[in-house]
Amino acid sequence: MNFLDIAVLALLQGIAEFLPISSSGHLVIVEHFLKISDNNLFINMVLHSGTLFSVILFFRKEIFSLFKNLSYKKNPTLYYLAGATFMTGIAGILIKKIYAEASQIFVVAVFLFINGLILILTRFLKEKDEKLNWKKSLFIGLIQGIAVLPGISRSGSTISAGIFSKISKEKAFEFSFLLSIPAVLGASILEFYEMYKNPVSLLKISPVFLTAGFFISFFSGFAALMLLKKIVLKSKFHYFGYYCIFASIITLIGALL
Repeated sequence: MNFLDIAVLALLQGIAEFLPISSSGHLVIVEHFLKISDNNLFINMVLHSGTLFSVILFFRKEIFSLFKNLSYKKNPTLYYLAGATFMTGIAGILIKKIYAEASQIFVVAVFLFINGLILILTRFLKEKDEKLNWKKSLFIGLIQGIAVLPGISRSGSTISAGIFSKISKEKAFEFSFLLSIPAVLGASILEFYEMYKNPVSLLKISPVFLTAGFFISFFSGFAALMLLKKIVLKSKFHYFGYYCIFASIITLIGALL
């Protein structure tokens, strides 16, 4: 894998990881049409680490606030996040076992189309500002678990789930990405474990390329978060849905040609 390959994957990871267009789905599409493979576990871990640090930096104040007071009565959000994370883990394991072949290009295109429809549906909902509770947080966690399917966006589905649950767009955005931190961290740990079992992943990788990939995914991820927050708060979140449907149709046509 050369520098250009890593740069493309890092940029795609940073942008698509946070924008509601499915990073996993786009990686499958890129691999299929451009013949770029990201199957090196070490590269995956480095790129995920870049986006993980970007979301931690972006939400540093909110994260500090979460751990400033551990009282459930005064700070229930921390416990809601823990419950939602547990629900994500259970759902994610079950979904992966059922859809082991979900990386196929046609399947990804279908899920990307579904993802687009979900985003567009948020346009027709009147914004509410109800409080987050156990039922809503567990529902969002469940949706995040389902989003392991390539083509279903983690951020898109969880923000949409928050809006469907009648919490404000700003709260939905914040809870979605705070919830992403343990999910991405868990994925990175699993990648590290797989890499430990398969040391060949470490071979023939330039430290310069890896460092560049980390920073590209970090900065592109941070920029994507800034952009998405503005779009969500301006009630233009559903625009991504039209893109997903367009990308899905183009992918299907390209796969058939």
